[in-house]
Amino acid sequence: TTSTTTMFTTTTSRTISDNKSSVGNHGYYYAHALSSNNNNIYKSTNRNYYSTASNDNEERIGLKRTEDEIRMTEDALSICKEGINAVNPSTAVKRHISILGGILRIDNKEYNVNDYESILLVAFSKASSAMAVACIETIRGDNNNGWNQLPLEGVGILKDNHSTKEELDLLSNITIQYASHPVPDKGSAEGACKIFNLIEKNASPKTLVLVYISGSGSSLFCEPQFPLTLEDLRDTNTALLGSGLSIEDMNVIRKRLETGKGGLLAKAAYYSRLLDGSIDA
Repeated sequence: TTSTTTMFTTTTSRTISDNKSSVGNHGYYYAHALSSNNNNIYKSTNRNYYSTASNDNEERIGLKRTEDEIRMTEDALSICKEGINAVNPSTAVKRHISILGGILRIDNKEYNVNDYESILLVAFSKASSAMAVACIETIRGDNNNGWNQLPLEGVGILKDNHSTKEELDLLSNITIQYASHPVPDKGSAEGACKIFNLIEKNASPKTLVLVYISGSGSSLFCEPQFPLTLEDLRDTNTALLGSGLSIEDMNVIRKRLETGKGGLLAKAAYYSRLLDGSIDA
Protein backbone atom coordinates (compact mmCIF):
# COMPACT_ATOMS: atom_id res chain seq x y z
CA THR A 1 0.00 0.00 0.00
CA THR A 2 2.90 2.36 0.81
CA SER A 3 4.48 1.79 -2.59
CA THR A 4 1.18 2.33 -4.35
CA THR A 5 0.58 5.63 -2.57
CA THR A 6 4.08 6.81 -3.46
CA MET A 7 3.46 6.01 -7.11
CA PHE A 8 0.30 8.09 -7.17
CA THR A 9 2.04 10.94 -5.38
CA THR A 10 4.86 10.98 -7.93
CA THR A 11 2.46 10.82 -10.86
CA THR A 12 0.39 13.70 -9.50
CA SER A 13 3.52 15.78 -8.89
CA ARG A 14 4.81 15.17 -12.40
CA THR A 15 1.45 16.03 -13.98
CA ILE A 16 1.22 19.30 -12.11
CA SER A 17 4.87 20.05 -12.79
CA ASP A 18 4.18 19.80 -16.51
CA ASN A 19 1.41 22.37 -16.12
CA LYS A 20 2.92 24.87 -13.70
CA SER A 21 1.20 27.79 -15.35
CA SER A 22 -2.17 26.49 -14.14
CA VAL A 23 -1.06 26.71 -10.52
CA GLY A 24 0.00 30.35 -10.44
CA ASN A 25 2.96 31.97 -8.72
CA HIS A 26 2.96 29.67 -5.76
CA GLY A 27 4.67 26.79 -7.57
CA TYR A 28 3.23 23.31 -7.78
CA TYR A 29 2.33 20.98 -4.94
CA TYR A 30 1.33 17.40 -4.60
CA ALA A 31 -1.37 15.38 -2.88
CA HIS A 32 -0.82 13.16 0.12
CA ALA A 33 -3.50 10.57 0.80
CA LEU A 34 -2.90 10.80 4.53
CA SER A 35 -5.53 12.14 6.90
CA SER A 36 -7.39 10.96 9.96
CA ASN A 37 -10.57 12.73 8.94
CA ASN A 38 -10.56 12.01 5.18
CA ASN A 39 -9.64 15.63 4.32
CA ASN A 40 -7.01 15.90 1.62
CA ILE A 41 -3.68 17.23 2.88
CA TYR A 42 -1.35 19.23 0.69
CA LYS A 43 2.30 20.14 1.02
CA SER A 44 3.79 23.00 -0.93
CA THR A 45 7.11 22.16 -2.56
CA ASN A 46 8.41 25.68 -1.97
CA ARG A 47 6.75 26.50 1.38
CA ASN A 48 7.35 24.87 4.75
CA TYR A 49 3.79 24.21 5.92
CA TYR A 50 0.84 21.87 5.60
CA SER A 51 -2.82 22.83 5.35
CA THR A 52 -6.10 21.01 4.96
CA ALA A 53 -7.57 21.48 1.53
CA SER A 54 -10.69 23.48 2.40
CA ASN A 55 -11.70 26.53 0.39
CA ASP A 56 -11.36 28.80 3.45
CA ASN A 57 -7.80 27.66 4.10
CA GLU A 58 -6.86 27.98 0.44
CA GLU A 59 -8.12 31.54 0.31
CA ARG A 60 -6.44 32.42 3.62
CA ILE A 61 -2.96 31.21 2.61
CA GLY A 62 -3.22 32.35 -1.00
CA LEU A 63 -3.42 28.94 -2.67
CA LYS A 64 -6.22 27.99 -5.02
CA ARG A 65 -6.43 24.59 -6.67
CA THR A 66 -7.51 24.28 -10.25
CA GLU A 67 -10.29 21.94 -11.29
CA ASP A 68 -7.70 19.60 -12.81
CA GLU A 69 -5.79 19.44 -9.53
CA ILE A 70 -8.94 18.74 -7.55
CA ARG A 71 -9.95 15.98 -9.96
CA MET A 72 -6.49 14.40 -9.94
CA THR A 73 -6.46 14.41 -6.14
CA GLU A 74 -9.89 12.83 -5.95
CA ASP A 75 -8.88 10.20 -8.51
CA ALA A 76 -5.66 9.38 -6.63
CA LEU A 77 -7.48 9.01 -3.33
CA SER A 78 -10.20 6.90 -4.94
CA ILE A 79 -7.60 4.58 -6.51
CA CYS A 80 -5.77 4.25 -3.18
CA LYS A 81 -9.02 3.42 -1.40
CA GLU A 82 -9.95 0.76 -3.94
CA GLY A 83 -6.45 -0.72 -3.81
CA ILE A 84 -6.57 -1.00 -0.02
CA ASN A 85 -10.06 -2.50 -0.13
CA ALA A 86 -8.97 -5.07 -2.73
CA VAL A 87 -6.31 -6.49 -0.38
CA ASN A 88 -8.49 -6.31 2.73
CA PRO A 89 -8.43 -9.84 4.23
CA SER A 90 -12.21 -9.89 4.71
CA THR A 91 -12.79 -8.84 1.10
CA ALA A 92 -10.30 -11.43 -0.15
CA VAL A 93 -12.04 -14.25 1.73
CA LYS A 94 -15.53 -13.26 0.61
CA ARG A 95 -14.41 -13.25 -3.03
CA HIS A 96 -13.84 -17.01 -2.77
CA ILE A 97 -16.65 -18.26 -0.52
CA SER A 98 -20.40 -18.09 -1.03
CA ILE A 99 -23.56 -19.97 -0.14
CA LEU A 100 -26.62 -20.50 -2.28
CA GLY A 101 -29.34 -22.52 -0.64
CA GLY A 102 -27.65 -25.46 0.99
CA ILE A 103 -24.59 -25.37 -1.26
CA LEU A 104 -21.33 -23.93 0.03
CA ARG A 105 -19.11 -22.86 -2.84
CA ILE A 106 -15.39 -22.21 -2.44
CA ASP A 107 -13.85 -21.17 -5.72
CA ASN A 108 -15.11 -23.80 -8.19
CA LYS A 109 -15.87 -26.54 -5.66
CA GLU A 110 -19.27 -27.17 -4.08
CA TYR A 111 -20.23 -28.77 -0.74
CA ASN A 112 -23.74 -29.82 0.25
CA VAL A 113 -24.86 -29.01 3.78
CA ASN A 114 -26.56 -32.42 4.04
CA ASP A 115 -23.13 -34.10 3.97
CA TYR A 116 -21.94 -32.50 7.22
CA GLU A 117 -22.83 -32.36 10.89
CA SER A 118 -20.35 -29.80 12.23
CA ILE A 119 -17.92 -27.08 11.17
CA LEU A 120 -14.45 -26.39 12.53
CA LEU A 121 -12.79 -23.06 11.78
CA VAL A 122 -9.02 -22.74 12.12
CA ALA A 123 -7.13 -19.51 11.41
CA PHE A 124 -3.60 -18.34 12.14
CA SER A 125 -1.91 -15.22 10.79
CA LYS A 126 -1.80 -11.47 11.29
CA ALA A 127 -5.10 -11.34 9.40
CA SER A 128 -6.72 -14.36 11.03
CA SER A 129 -9.40 -12.46 12.97
CA ALA A 130 -10.60 -10.62 9.85
CA MET A 131 -10.55 -13.82 7.76
CA ALA A 132 -12.41 -15.82 10.40
CA VAL A 133 -15.06 -13.12 10.76
CA ALA A 134 -15.59 -13.04 6.98
CA CYS A 135 -16.05 -16.82 6.92
CA ILE A 136 -18.50 -16.79 9.83
CA GLU A 137 -20.50 -13.91 8.36
CA THR A 138 -20.88 -15.87 5.12
CA ILE A 139 -21.90 -19.12 6.81
CA ARG A 140 -24.27 -17.46 9.29
CA GLY A 141 -25.54 -14.75 6.96
CA ASP A 142 -28.57 -16.48 5.44
CA ASN A 143 -31.09 -17.88 7.93
CA ASN A 144 -32.33 -20.39 5.36
CA ASN A 145 -29.07 -21.83 4.08
CA GLY A 146 -28.87 -24.76 6.49
CA TRP A 147 -25.21 -24.16 7.23
CA ASN A 148 -26.03 -21.77 10.05
CA GLN A 149 -27.78 -24.61 11.86
CA LEU A 150 -24.59 -26.67 12.14
CA PRO A 151 -22.53 -26.33 15.32
CA LEU A 152 -19.38 -24.28 14.71
CA GLU A 153 -16.29 -24.03 16.86
CA GLY A 154 -12.67 -23.26 16.20
CA VAL A 155 -9.29 -21.87 17.19
CA GLY A 156 -7.75 -18.63 16.04
CA ILE A 157 -4.08 -17.79 16.66
CA LEU A 158 -3.75 -14.02 16.48
CA LYS A 159 -0.73 -11.79 16.55
CA ASP A 160 -0.78 -9.47 19.55
CA ASN A 161 -2.80 -6.29 18.92
CA HIS A 162 -3.94 -7.45 15.47
CA SER A 163 -7.67 -7.70 16.10
CA THR A 164 -10.48 -5.28 16.86
CA LYS A 165 -13.07 -5.47 19.63
CA GLU A 166 -15.78 -5.83 16.99
CA GLU A 167 -13.98 -8.81 15.43
CA LEU A 168 -13.50 -10.50 18.80
CA ASP A 169 -17.20 -10.04 19.62
CA LEU A 170 -18.09 -11.91 16.40
CA LEU A 171 -15.64 -14.69 17.26
CA SER A 172 -17.35 -15.64 20.53
CA ASN A 173 -17.48 -19.33 19.48
CA ILE A 174 -13.79 -19.37 18.61
CA THR A 175 -10.99 -20.02 21.09
CA ILE A 176 -8.53 -17.14 20.75
CA GLN A 177 -4.82 -17.60 21.35
CA TYR A 178 -2.36 -14.71 21.07
CA ALA A 179 1.17 -15.39 19.86
CA SER A 180 4.32 -13.67 18.64
CA HIS A 181 5.77 -12.85 15.22
CA PRO A 182 8.32 -13.15 13.65
CA VAL A 183 9.89 -15.25 16.44
CA PRO A 184 7.46 -17.79 17.98
CA ASP A 185 6.66 -17.80 21.68
CA LYS A 186 4.77 -19.95 24.19
CA GLY A 187 1.47 -18.78 22.68
CA SER A 188 2.52 -20.16 19.29
CA ALA A 189 3.04 -23.65 20.70
CA GLU A 190 -0.11 -23.51 22.85
CA GLY A 191 -2.19 -22.37 19.89
CA ALA A 192 -0.86 -25.17 17.68
CA CYS A 193 -1.64 -27.71 20.40
CA LYS A 194 -5.23 -26.38 20.71
CA ILE A 195 -5.73 -26.68 16.94
CA PHE A 196 -4.53 -30.30 16.88
CA ASN A 197 -6.69 -31.21 19.87
CA LEU A 198 -9.76 -29.65 18.26
CA ILE A 199 -9.25 -31.44 14.93
CA GLU A 200 -8.46 -34.81 16.51
CA LYS A 201 -11.45 -34.61 18.90
CA ASN A 202 -13.87 -33.90 16.03
CA ALA A 203 -12.33 -36.13 13.35
CA SER A 204 -15.16 -37.44 11.16
CA PRO A 205 -16.18 -37.53 7.49
CA LYS A 206 -19.15 -35.42 8.64
CA THR A 207 -16.88 -32.63 9.92
CA LEU A 208 -15.96 -29.75 7.62
CA VAL A 209 -12.65 -28.10 8.59
CA LEU A 210 -12.07 -24.60 7.20
CA VAL A 211 -8.47 -23.39 7.49
CA TYR A 212 -7.43 -19.78 6.87
CA ILE A 213 -3.75 -18.83 6.78
CA SER A 214 -1.91 -15.76 5.55
CA GLY A 215 1.30 -13.86 6.32
CA SER A 216 3.03 -14.67 9.66
CA GLY A 217 1.28 -18.02 9.99
CA SER A 218 4.57 -19.92 10.06
CA SER A 219 5.54 -18.17 13.30
CA LEU A 220 2.15 -18.05 15.01
CA PHE A 221 1.46 -21.77 14.41
CA CYS A 222 4.61 -23.37 15.76
CA GLU A 223 5.02 -26.45 17.96
CA PRO A 224 8.42 -28.20 18.25
CA GLN A 225 8.96 -31.83 17.31
CA PHE A 226 10.20 -33.99 20.17
CA PRO A 227 12.89 -33.77 21.56
CA LEU A 228 13.26 -30.14 20.45
CA THR A 229 12.13 -27.35 22.76
CA LEU A 230 10.43 -24.03 22.06
CA GLU A 231 13.73 -22.32 22.81
CA ASP A 232 15.37 -24.42 20.08
CA LEU A 233 12.77 -23.16 17.59
CA ARG A 234 13.18 -19.57 18.75
CA ASP A 235 16.96 -19.73 18.29
CA THR A 236 16.57 -21.39 14.88
CA ASN A 237 14.01 -18.82 13.71
CA THR A 238 16.20 -15.95 14.87
CA ALA A 239 19.14 -17.38 12.92
CA LEU A 240 17.00 -17.93 9.82
CA LEU A 241 15.63 -14.38 9.93
CA GLY A 242 19.19 -13.07 9.84
CA SER A 243 20.38 -15.47 7.17
CA GLY A 244 18.95 -13.70 4.12
CA LEU A 245 17.05 -16.82 3.03
CA SER A 246 13.68 -16.48 1.34
CA ILE A 247 10.59 -17.48 3.34
CA GLU A 248 10.22 -20.53 1.08
CA ASP A 249 13.73 -21.71 1.91
CA MET A 250 13.25 -20.94 5.60
CA ASN A 251 10.13 -23.11 5.67
CA VAL A 252 12.03 -26.04 4.16
CA ILE A 253 13.99 -26.09 7.42
CA ARG A 254 11.09 -25.17 9.72
CA LYS A 255 8.83 -27.98 8.55
CA ARG A 256 11.41 -30.56 9.63
CA LEU A 257 11.47 -29.19 13.18
CA GLU A 258 7.75 -28.75 13.91
CA THR A 259 4.62 -30.85 14.39
CA GLY A 260 2.30 -28.99 12.03
CA LYS A 261 4.18 -27.93 8.92
CA GLY A 262 4.97 -29.88 5.77
CA GLY A 263 1.43 -31.26 5.45
CA LEU A 264 1.17 -32.55 9.02
CA LEU A 265 -1.84 -30.35 9.81
CA ALA A 266 -3.66 -31.76 6.78
CA LYS A 267 -2.67 -35.27 7.89
CA ALA A 268 -4.22 -34.65 11.31
CA ALA A 269 -7.51 -33.76 9.58
CA TYR A 270 -7.40 -36.80 7.31
CA TYR A 271 -10.73 -38.22 8.49
CA SER A 272 -12.51 -34.88 8.03
CA ARG A 273 -13.10 -32.72 4.97
CA LEU A 274 -10.35 -30.09 5.00
CA LEU A 275 -10.75 -26.88 2.98
CA ASP A 276 -7.80 -24.53 2.68
CA GLY A 277 -8.80 -20.86 2.43
CA SER A 278 -5.27 -19.44 2.64
CA ILE A 279 -4.49 -16.09 1.02
CA ASP A 280 -1.14 -14.79 -0.18
CA ALA A 281 -0.33 -11.82 2.05
